[in-house]
Amino acid sequence: MALMLTDEEYHQLPSLLIDEGKHSRFKLMKSSQKYYLLKEFIRFNSSSDVLDQLSYLLDGKVIENSGYPLSSFKVSGKLLGYICAFYGNAYSFSKVIEDHLPFFSFDAKKKALLDTVKQLQEFHQNGFIFSDIRLSNHLMDKDGGHLVDFEDSLRKGEEQVKNLTYYFYHQEEKTLKKNLSSQNEDRRRQALVGSSLLLDTNLEYQMYALKDNSLLLSEYFSMDESLEKMMQEVFFSSNVPYFDAYLEVFKDPLKNQYNGRKINRKIEKQLIKWYR
Repeated sequence: MALMLTDEEYHQLPSLLIDEGKHSRFKLMKSSQKYYLLKEFIRFNSSSDVLDQLSYLLDGKVIENSGYPLSSFKVSGKLLGYICAFYGNAYSFSKVIEDHLPFFSFDAKKKALLDTVKQLQEFHQNGFIFSDIRLSNHLMDKDGGHLVDFEDSLRKGEEQVKNLTYYFYHQEEKTLKKNLSSQNEDRRRQALVGSSLLLDTNLEYQMYALKDNSLLLSEYFSMDESLEKMMQEVFFSSNVPYFDAYLEVFKDPLKNQYNGRKINRKIEKQLIKWYR
């Protein structure tokens, strides 16, 4: 069921964020004491393209506690995007790592991870591929974890090659590699997201460089045999398990802290080489 707005009603909605990458536009809406996001697609040329993008998600089972589309919305009869839950007090996993936020305990991080793993697993069971798993679309708050930004998803069987880009030193966007979207790739990338959160260091930048370089992989994780073995499986297996299968590797918070610092120093050296 679509939300219908007039042009006047639409423009009265308070602006929340305009994405400089021109991928999507967000507006905040309050209904029944709850806040929702209106996600407006502006990268498509026609409403029929948007409808095709939304139809298979809107016909699917809603993923609870996530940013899964709840409804489409139209302005003056034109389909513009979809409505999803808004988590106003949540932080992205990337923000938690970058700012070393102290108010999220190890147990809170683990719960948030397990929540997002469950959400991805349910999404896969519904026959979809997320195709854009990264730290920035995993959120956490006092209630747990939330997987958001479903608009780049695909139906299983529609795997495609995509460019993957990340920001280096928050200044320069860099394409690492074209990569095939698949459910296995979703699990691989979520394993990097989970490892990053528990080690408190961003491993995403290294993902595809390491994928082609087993020697560099061994060098990065050599301080911990179980962690190195896990990463070998994550990067090279054609059937990566969901991240909850790896939680035993991260059971000691103090050890995670030590390993994360060592890995981070190695990452910084490699990033300087890449950036130059």
